[in-house]
Amino acid sequence: MTAFSALVLSLPTRDSTVRMRVWRALKATGCGVLRDGVYLLPPDAPTLATFADVEAQVRAANGFAMRVGV
Repeated sequence: MTAFSALVLSLPTRDSTVRMRVWRALKATGCGVLRDGVYLLPPDAPTLATFADVEAQVRAANGFAMRVGV
């Protein structure tokens, strides 16, 4: 059984618009921040689908994003 769902990401520094959009989306989920670029939600959180959306945005901006169940 998964205790948490994690999103690990890294964005290029040159595009502050994407960086701010991602930060606002993650903040709206109520996720916990383990450290810079590592965000946690319970696996049954109603906002968990946001992780997939954020992952797609980060990859479209040539960043790194990966969802993990921990």
